[in-house]
Amino acid sequence: MVYEIYSRTGNMDFAKTSLPALLKEHHFWNSGFHSVSILDAEGCNCSLSRYYAMWNKPRPESSTIDMETASVLSNASEKQHLYRELATGAETGWDFSSRWMRNASGLMTLATTSIIPVDINAYILQDDYTWDASNQNRNIFASNFIPLSIESFNSDLKLVEKVRQSLQRSGLVCAAGIATSLTNSGQQWDFPNGWAPLQHLIVEGLVCSGSKEATSMAEDIAVRWIRTNYVAYKKMNAMVEKYDVEKCGELRRGGEYVTQTGFGWSNGVVLAFLEEFGWPKDLKIDCYMTFYSEDWILTDVCVTQTDILTSASSAAARTGAFL
Repeated sequence: MVYEIYSRTGNMDFAKTSLPALLKEHHFWNSGFHSVSILDAEGCNCSLSRYYAMWNKPRPESSTIDMETASVLSNASEKQHLYRELATGAETGWDFSSRWMRNASGLMTLATTSIIPVDINAYILQDDYTWDASNQNRNIFASNFIPLSIESFNSDLKLVEKVRQSLQRSGLVCAAGIATSLTNSGQQWDFPNGWAPLQHLIVEGLVCSGSKEATSMAEDIAVRWIRTNYVAYKKMNAMVEKYDVEKCGELRRGGEYVTQTGFGWSNGVVLAFLEEFGWPKDLKIDCYMTFYSEDWILTDVCVTQTDILTSASSAAARTGAFL
């Protein structure tokens, strides 16, 4: 983010002021319990990062829920272990998802501290290592494609094309955006929920590659996402944190709380997509909930780019949140 702001503004003072915080953040993820040493396929030791919360008690914000979850355990050490896994799941921001579970049966199978996440390691620009397939989580998540947002990945056009085709075949790209996973576990960071940051990181990576095919796919995903945000906004008069990617303009629950309105990243991503792609005047936006193949059946109401910008901007102005 700091680099993006500097690229847009050329503000070196801002970059210098931000540097101590960036170094502190980098040290946090590359030291202590967050740093793990792994032997790669070539026999070399590699230092990678993981999520690991320094907390083995019920989370203060969810203490009643956590104690209820752990109530089936009689052993104090087992409860402490579960509390750490719950807190670590919250540290990821994906609280919760089958991504962190040994199986999708429930939170009792959380193993977040034992997972090396592709996204956090991509964010801090770790190298790309090949792992023994027997140790990999073979399930498909949107996070699998986040490395596309890193220049060292999206500058390799052959790799981008392979990843683009993988994304196309994955089943994640749905009628109203990219699903977080293919597992309907009842958790909010799973199918059929779609989240704005994931849409943005993947679309941005596809566009930055410069590939015609990747850019076309990125625009298609952006159109689907803008459309569902707009239709939901017209029904609720609010932007929300997540959307049901199976159905245009629909919301889905999941997790420990009701869907939150606002919402900073939803506002920001819609505006970013409009800035990147615009919205053709002759492209309709309202939609029925039925679709054939990959094309939506649209109503006869034609909404202009100005209408969409007004919706996103007014939502952002009411909440004071863009990011």
